[in-house]
Amino acid sequence: MNYNKEYPKAETYLSLINESDRALETLIYYLQQLDQPTMLIMFGDHYPNVEEAFYEELYGKK
Repeated sequence: MNYNKEYPKAETYLSLINESDRALETLIYYLQQLDQPTMLIMFGDHYPNVEEAFYEELYGKK
């Protein structure tokens, strides 16, 4: 997506979440190789700290 301006916090967050997704994929693959049943549970408790203007541009409203 092309944005009207730059959002360094959002860009950093999105880059790191992409990196986290790749690491999670590696972890899931590892856990699948185990001989015992394993449950992986993840949760989050907040929205990322990115520019408010980024949300406004992304959603097209305040």
